[in-house]
Amino acid sequence: MFRPEVHFLYYQSEGLRIMEDRDESFEMRPGDVILFYGGSAYVSYGPPKPYRAMNVLFAPVSADRCLRGADAGETASGRIRMLSRLRTDRDPAIRQLFEETVLHAHSASRLRRAKASALLSQLLIELAMRSTPSRAGPPAQVEYALDHLERHLDRSVNLDELAALVGLSRRTLTRRFRGATGKSIAKYHLDARLRLAASILKTNPDIRLHEVAGTLGFYDEFHFSRAFKRHFGLSPGRTKRRSSL
Repeated sequence: MFRPEVHFLYYQSEGLRIMEDRDESFEMRPGDVILFYGGSAYVSYGPPKPYRAMNVLFAPVSADRCLRGADAGETASGRIRMLSRLRTDRDPAIRQLFEETVLHAHSASRLRRAKASALLSQLLIELAMRSTPSRAGPPAQVEYALDHLERHLDRSVNLDELAALVGLSRRTLTRRFRGATGKSIAKYHLDARLRLAASILKTNPDIRLHEVAGTLGFYDEFHFSRAFKRHFGLSPGRTKRRSSL
């Protein structure tokens, strides 16, 4: 699924599912929660046995704003810091918040939908406060640059504009970025766009290559295909054919 305009919050109620986001895979068990940012491409699969889950789609701007000030969930840009699965140990309070949010969100009543928005804010803050990073993150300016790159996978990013945006010189940003990620800015952004392209091809085998190239800001299908094969060792056409089998 590829939804550039909304975040996707998922709660595993019963059974087992595998959730994949670009190049990462998470095994979801009862009580587990995962968040996919707007613009993420993800797939879900698992054993045929029954399973139950709840999910909420919500606009990034309003939801991200509600988390500013929640220390464990704050980044340089105010986005939610929940980069992987969060285990809640089947906390009944979290489950109840999820159930009430979903219930009111689907109501025809404007008042109940407003209540769903308030419940969602409470739920996100609770999750953010429980989410603790496993390691120290990169410097704030690099964090902001990473956030900007991830939000703009639909085009190439000008390095001078990015440096001005984070308040560093081009040289300083380049040095700090490579120190934090091990890659140049251009290489990191290209790799992220290509991983997203691969996810789109795997989940949408009928899509045309020029559509993917245009969506992700490549000059044309030829340049996209060459970069894709150089990165994965496999052409995008073969990736599509394998996914449709």
